[in-house]
Amino acid sequence: MLCLFLFNSCKKTEKITPDSNNNNTLNISKNVSDDALAAIKKMGFSTDGALKMNGGYLVEGDIFISEASLGKVASSPNLLIAKAEQYRTYNTVLTLPRVITVSCSMGGVYNTATDQAISRYNGLNMRLSFLRVSSGGNINITGFNNGPDANGFIILGVSPNFPDGNGTPGNNIQINVNSLALPPTSDVNYITSVIQHEMGHAIGLRHTDYLNRSFSCGPNDTRNEGAQSVGAVQIPGTPSGPDSNSFMLACSNGSDRTFNANDVIALNYLYGGGGRTIRTIRSDAFNNVFLRLSGLNLTQPATYGGGTVNSQYIAGPYEQFYITLQSNGTYTIESCAFPNIFLRMNVSTLGLNQIGGTVNAQYSAAGQYEQFSFQKNADGTYYIFGSSGSRLANLRLDGNGVTSPLANGGGVVNATTNAPGAWEKFRITPDLF
Repeated sequence: MLCLFLFNSCKKTEKITPDSNNNNTLNISKNVSDDALAAIKKMGFSTDGALKMNGGYLVEGDIFISEASLGKVASSPNLLIAKAEQYRTYNTVLTLPRVITVSCSMGGVYNTATDQAISRYNGLNMRLSFLRVSSGGNINITGFNNGPDANGFIILGVSPNFPDGNGTPGNNIQINVNSLALPPTSDVNYITSVIQHEMGHAIGLRHTDYLNRSFSCGPNDTRNEGAQSVGAVQIPGTPSGPDSNSFMLACSNGSDRTFNANDVIALNYLYGGGGRTIRTIRSDAFNNVFLRLSGLNLTQPATYGGGTVNSQYIAGPYEQFYITLQSNGTYTIESCAFPNIFLRMNVSTLGLNQIGGTVNAQYSAAGQYEQFSFQKNADGTYYIFGSSGSRLANLRLDGNGVTSPLANGGGVVNATTNAPGAWEKFRITPDLF
């Protein structure tokens, strides 16, 4: 998070000598190679003001990209908040419900602020919660001391990496104890809001105003942090007009900025689960390959369905589903990333002992094509089958060539009227029954 320290609301003029434990200086350089800038841009981040740091790069004021993560492209959607503002999920934290431990070695007011930030998140009663520990937390908070840059902007905090491809949260937050940033005499609630913001990055949130930073950074900051080709999904329940009070805005206004109503909707969308269990559907035949559904541009029922259903190496938001029992004994398979978008299978053109049909997605689950049955096998796997009229067919996943994460998924998902075999076996986590 950044602050323009010339603003009265952010200005701290008193001379403070921070604890020696928090007095390290970040080794920051503007010498970023052209190759690194190209990789940062490919990831969907702005290259304006990108800085080189030990072990990686600082972009957009407070987001750290490690050398190991550089150039990796997320396959997750944007989440529209009030049209003009957006969250972008990068990777998200997986294996829910989950408790993330947090430690802070800074002492004093910073430890209190850490406890308050944890309390704010846990007050949302999500399937993701945080626990304070004395040391060695999944997220560790430390201090540094850097002054403002030539443009009058000063870094308040630096986020860890986003969650990795395995769904592990980012692991290190750094807070600037400089006298013009967040010295020990700062208001504890202000420090809390900065830690809360950086924790948001650790669980996969981009800046709310990443498409229009003038919301929080002033009219002279016209940077568009960009999303490249990643699509967008509007979150139900958010207003149609802009809302510039989000806790994930790029720049601070010097106040205690906590969750607003739209932030709560977004966090519950990602991690609340609405009381429903989030599940993944993994191929038993292809190692670490999961069923994937993209509902981009599918905003109303389509005669022949739409979107894309294929497979992905490692599970992210596109590979998470709600499997819901219907009154007729069948189940629907709804995307967690795309609300009201369901798996669809049409096998009306298939004869006996054939492979093919159409497996894609549908807006709403109004018909037979969106209804499935599950048969559990002795080895713990499942067959997933559906019908079109009198024709019964099994869902089939061919994950050949899917050996690493692919920007748009890969492999082939279709159906077969043959006797089910290895490619028709799936592992469902958590277990369905």
